Amino acid sequence: MDAGDDTAVYTVFSASKYPNQMGTNLGAVLVFGEKGEEPETFSYFSTPLCDPDVDNCIASSNRRTLVELICRHKYPLQTAFEECADHGFVTIDQWVAIMQTELGLDLDWRTIQPLLGGAVGRADPNTQKMVVTDQIDYKKFLNAFNVEFQRGGGKSAITSSVVNQLYSNRPQLVALFRVLDVNRDGNLTL
Repeated sequence: MDAGDDTAVYTVFSASKYPNQMGTNLGAVLVFGEKGEEPETFSYFSTPLCDPDVDNCIASSNRRTLVELICRHKYPLQTAFEECADHGFVTIDQWVAIMQTELGLDLDWRTIQPLLGGAVGRADPNTQKMVVTDQIDYKKFLNAFNVEFQRGGGKSAITSSVVNQLYSNRPQLVALFRVLDVNRDGNLTL
């Protein structure tokens, strides 16, 4: 679009398949050369993060994000649970408060909790059906979220606590490796 005074305005959609990997638009990048030259356009269409034919693509992505957050905050969560636990259990209200405080997310944790696990069930004496109590086995809950280190097809001797601690610092470690990987080949030479 000509904006007058030799000024041009360009509209560029930099994200393909907008929104949520469900759209049909191409993404693009404009590369500007010398003054006065038209920019070169590079278009692309991204590959989906999950199967677009699956109805719960967004839910799957959201759950993956929550799992990553829980893994990154596993030890602060464990410490907070231990401070208020009664024989390894916390109430659903305690669990909700800890999740909200430690993860810093104002979500409806009470609704999300059944999707994440750890609830304690017992048999109803009258019906013999399993009913969920208001208790959460926080150790069972936290043990469901682990990061494992695999090397050459088998698990390494590195303990899961070390891997989980490293994972909790992943953003800082990735930034550090990018700085140290001077030739950008994915390897560090000391």
